[in-house]
Amino acid sequence: MKKPASADSTAEEDHQTSATREEADAAIDKYSRDLEKRLYPALETTFSLRDKALAQLAELEQTERGLRLVERECCSSRGGKSGKPAVETRVNLGENFFVRAEAQRTATVVLDLGLGVLAEVTFSEANKFVQERRQMLRRIADSNTKKATKMQAMVEGVMKCISGLRVQTLAQQKNASLDDAD
Repeated sequence: MKKPASADSTAEEDHQTSATREEADAAIDKYSRDLEKRLYPALETTFSLRDKALAQLAELEQTERGLRLVERECCSSRGGKSGKPAVETRVNLGENFFVRAEAQRTATVVLDLGLGVLAEVTFSEANKFVQERRQMLRRIADSNTKKATKMQAMVEGVMKCISGLRVQTLAQQKNASLDDAD
């Protein structure tokens, strides 16, 4: 004997609801894995790069202040004329071991270019290097800030999708339980 049409349609709706719920759960799992494996780590790396550039920028600004002080003191009329050094300072020997040093009046400074390369340059060349380095670090920090903002928007979008799927799943469960009660 053939089932009534209403029984067939109810069974088909239950199957569709179950399939839709399974699809929603699968999509939630996929989006959650994507957040954990890809977006959050990339966002953390981007923030880390930005913070590193900002820390280097702060250190560079401190170096620039020191450079101006040394330039002012070394190139002043006091230095060298009375036989006294123009600047007394401390030099880091490494591992935070310092020694007192006296800088005679000079027109040059030694600049650490990186990778163990040092260059003796004039104060104006050193100032130019500092300015160029500052601009580069600001570009890096700004670029990573923009990238992080875009990534945060992506994370928010994925979170909204997950939330929407969860609401949809709960609504389907509620409707299914109401249908079962009838």
